[in-house]
This record gives sequence, C-alpha cells and structure tokens, in this order.
Amino acid sequence: MTPVSDAFEEAASKPPKSKPKYPPPLSLRMTPEERERLERDAGQLTLSAYIRLCLFGDDVPKHRTRGTKVIKDHEALALVLHHFMHSNIANNLNQLAKATHMGTLPIDDETASCLREACTEVAEMRAVLVQALGQSGRRK
Repeated sequence: MTPVSDAFEEAASKPPKSKPKYPPPLSLRMTPEERERLERDAGQLTLSAYIRLCLFGDDVPKHRTRGTKVIKDHEALALVLHHFMHSNIANNLNQLAKATHMGTLPIDDETASCLREACTEVAEMRAVLVQALGQSGRRK
C-alpha cells in the first residue's frame, strides 16, 4: 500500500468521536406578550442565559455559546466596521497575494514601507475590535 492509502485506512478504522449527551431541551409556552417582555428584560443576554440567571442567580455556571458575543463598545465596533466597509483592504490584499503567487510583486523600499504601514493599521483595527468585543486578544 502507498503512504496515502495507509493513512486513509488508519483514519477510516478509528471509531467516530462520540458527542457528549445532553438532556432534551426544556420547552415553555408563552404568550407573545410574555415572550416580548422576556426578550426585552434579557437585554444582550441570550434567553437561555437570562432564564438561568433568573432561576439560579449568580450561582449559574457559565455555559459556552456558539457565536454569541457580548459587545462591550458598540461605538468602537461601528467605527471599525465603517473603516472596513470604506476601505479597499480585502481587494488590496487579494491583489498582493495574486502578485506574490505569480512572482510579480517587486519588493523595493517603498513597497516594504507600505506593507509595514498596512500591517500596523490592520493590527490597530484588530486591537479596537478585540476591545469592543470584550475579548482578551489572545488566540486560542
């Protein structure tokens, strides 16, 4: 067998990873007015997090949520998004990547300086985003 088919056979013979078992979801019927009030009272919390907080207070363990982030600074987030929308960053990076892959990107002092400046600006935007989203800035 070839190394590729050996690796495939090894991967295929491993048992699939089991997912943790969770209890079935709890269902609660409400009137539209009750749900509207609950959503309003929850503010930026998810309904699940808000209900846990109401039921268990501060003793509730932190649950992981997918894609749900509490935004700490809406104004800073709006500012950074505005700059992204009105810039050519994505297009310029794509053109640089294409030129690099084709071997046609001349790297002189001016180009190197522009690239360093662009990297600094992207790092600054990232820092503002991290702060606005209330994140630590460390990659996982």
